[in-house]
Amino acid sequence: MFGISQDNYLLMPFQTAIALNGVMQQPDLWITFSVDDLDTLDSTKLRVAMLMRQLHQIGARQPDDFVVEASDMIAKTFKQISTTITLVVAGIVSISLVVGGVGIMNIMLVSVTERTREIGIAKALGARRQYVLMQFLIEAMVLALIGGLIGIVIGFGLSHGIARAIPDFPEPAVPWWAVAGACAFSGLIGVIFGILPASKAANLAPIDALRYE
Repeated sequence: MFGISQDNYLLMPFQTAIALNGVMQQPDLWITFSVDDLDTLDSTKLRVAMLMRQLHQIGARQPDDFVVEASDMIAKTFKQISTTITLVVAGIVSISLVVGGVGIMNIMLVSVTERTREIGIAKALGARRQYVLMQFLIEAMVLALIGGLIGIVIGFGLSHGIARAIPDFPEPAVPWWAVAGACAFSGLIGVIFGILPASKAANLAPIDALRYE
């Protein structure tokens, strides 16, 4: 469990362990037990702490020389760790999305510049502003979707590769809604960062666009 092999443990009587290690070395003792009713967990921990203090002859103002832990404490610790990891990963992903969005915006701005005469011809033939705007927004969205699909394929490949490299590691399972959500979010990023180039293309005057060299 958690990468700790149970084959590295040896069980022996307490007196035998003392005889092997010597009486000068203070043993590290662990006592584990379970309760039948989870509602009595807190009261059981309190009773164990009081009993240990009594057996160790610890005074009222002296700190404990032992630790009483329960499975819920381990679960809370793992929850805090997972929350921290999630926040860090979310920050990294946010930076990556901004960088990718800026890249899409630059590509679309270059595309608008190179197709200025094409936009002028389309407008001269009667293309409305919203048509031009929608055309470039769709192009930006498709560009972002392609990038998102490439990322999903790479993620699938890396996850399966890592799972096969680690012995007895379970195969990764990604729900369909996560893939659909990733694609939708990629398209949204393309639309958001494609608004500026699309607006620039839609606001071009036909005469100026036709005169552009």
